[in-house]
Amino acid sequence: MKEMTLEEVKIYVLEHFCEYLPECYQKSTLRVESVVKNNQRLTGISLAGVKISPTIYLENIYEEYLEHKSSLCQILRKKANLFYERMKNGEEIMTLLKKVKTMSKEEIGKHLFLALVQTKNNHALLEHRIHRKFLDLSVLCNYEFSVGKELLSIGLSKMLLDQIQLSEEEAFNLAYKNSCARGILRQDATFYSLVKLEMRLNPELEMPDVHLAYSLDGEYGANIMLNKQFLKMASDRFGGDYYVIPASIYELNTINVNYMTRAYNQYQQKNAAKDQEKEDTRFADSVREKSEASGSIVGNSKIGSVSAKDMTMVEYKQYIYNKISQIPMHPTRAGESISVTISEAGFEAMKNDPEYEAWVLNDLQVGWSQPDKWSGICGSIQLRDNGRWCG
Repeated sequence: MKEMTLEEVKIYVLEHFCEYLPECYQKSTLRVESVVKNNQRLTGISLAGVKISPTIYLENIYEEYLEHKSSLCQILRKKANLFYERMKNGEEIMTLLKKVKTMSKEEIGKHLFLALVQTKNNHALLEHRIHRKFLDLSVLCNYEFSVGKELLSIGLSKMLLDQIQLSEEEAFNLAYKNSCARGILRQDATFYSLVKLEMRLNPELEMPDVHLAYSLDGEYGANIMLNKQFLKMASDRFGGDYYVIPASIYELNTINVNYMTRAYNQYQQKNAAKDQEKEDTRFADSVREKSEASGSIVGNSKIGSVSAKDMTMVEYKQYIYNKISQIPMHPTRAGESISVTISEAGFEAMKNDPEYEAWVLNDLQVGWSQPDKWSGICGSIQLRDNGRWCG
């Protein structure tokens, strides 16, 4: 069957979406509107003539259609089920919104939380929401509430603040107390296990200061970067400057600056040494030729006439890195960026000891097969030891 274009998908959804809803909504009229999200203009559809209706975006349906190669009927059936569940919650949401206008400031304050977003991707959103600038990020203030099993949030606007008689300053102060008053700084176990593996081969390797940091308040742990007292405490723990790498909206990675500088210098030196190596044949081709001549190469086991011990060190390194690149990762780690560096002593030990080579590869495989509920790297920020952000 020929793959549909975006315009064809849009037309089909607009003509048939209501057919996948329960009978009471199948004769409804769809409302179509152009919506700007993350600086992109999307086509949203919702039900006309009802007090509150969810919105789904036709471009998202098309992306799912291309990515999963599912039939459009299956996708619309799933979207319609989710749409209907949200519709059933509509009346309850309306009731809660009416209650907000009659609540005291203390009651409202219990539901206010902060959320960080990238400024450059959310210009349209920020036009309608109260927010504070923070480096290249923006801090939003949300009213959060539960409907059934879902946690929903409403972004506060100036109009809504006027209705509930709350100032911007009051809203942000209340949300701050709920979002990042308490935090925790702990060692990153996954990172340390990889470093300890390398230290077995290179005892002179320095154990870096790498910790996870996150808020103990609210849903979004990365909000802890807004707590200056916590940042100063982390600086005292590190003994000076450190980098902050937001791993996700839930947590941060913090790394000692001095260690990062030394690690980068070592990386440059290794690259310079590699550039000086000259071989008449490509390493990968050489390894492949020897592998084909012997049937296969597994670890250091000798199969046919060639084993890992028969390779040059350059060929063996390429062989090992090829093996590492083939190790599968758990799907939740798909967005991670991982670099494995093995010292010269480590390569020598692995080349001469089949059991050690197998142990190293197996340890990596076990580690990468574990699920990671956080994902994504949003960039890096350096912090000074006085707790002020410096770019």
